[in-house]
Amino acid sequence: MKASGKVRILAIDDDAVACEFLPEALSRAGHSVEALTSARAAPVSPAG
Repeated sequence: MKASGKVRILAIDDDAVACEFLPEALSRAGHSVEALTSARAAPVSPAG
């Protein structure tokens, strides 16, 4: 079963090249992608 709507992806990798490539490739597939090289820079969302 295919999910409806746009999938949001947070990719964290210490390889800067991967962080450039992943958003390009995954956005072509219709996903919303944010790529970071540090988990400390990741947005924090409240649990729940």
